[in-house]
Amino acid sequence: MIVYLHGLNSAGSSGKAAVLRASLPELQIISPTYPAHTAAKAVETLTDSLQPLLEEDRHVDEPRLMVGSSMGGFYGAWLAQRLRFQHLVMINPALVPWELLLQVAGWQYNQAQDERYYLSREMVAATREFAIEPSPDGVPTTLLLDKGDELIDYRIAEGIYQGIGDIHCFEGGSHTFDHMEEAVGIIGGIHQRLVEEIQSANERE
Repeated sequence: MIVYLHGLNSAGSSGKAAVLRASLPELQIISPTYPAHTAAKAVETLTDSLQPLLEEDRHVDEPRLMVGSSMGGFYGAWLAQRLRFQHLVMINPALVPWELLLQVAGWQYNQAQDERYYLSREMVAATREFAIEPSPDGVPTTLLLDKGDELIDYRIAEGIYQGIGDIHCFEGGSHTFDHMEEAVGIIGGIHQRLVEEIQSANERE
């Protein structure tokens, strides 16, 4: 199972989710739509939708891989820890949104959800409540970063996870992330490794 979390002003039908489904058709890709601009509501919505699914008997022995882009990476770090995911992949993540989102505070239009909303400074500050301190003992994490990201300096995530996560930096690109072909290969490889680890553990039992 792969759970994909979209970023700000996007939706579960995002292009990256579509690429994952098309490239990994044998895997279940879950990509919920949630209010990424409202931190507490985002986490509540995602927890309520994912927790029952993860508790179903048919999913007990499946790998749990979280993939999040931009704000989806930020929320993914919090959820992966609390919902016991086995690996987290972050694509151009917004790891310090209480700082990064200040530059876009004000009226926003989410075309993917056809929604207009006001992003206040208070809403931006509220994201800090869900910050995760990376740890070598935490959820294993892979970062996929485009050096050409025009919205978030890739060196922020690189610095935070240096020596902790598996970091892949790609030349050029953009915040949209222009290296999905490489990303699919990495994500598919992680999922396969998790499958093998679960099978090995079951055999030992």
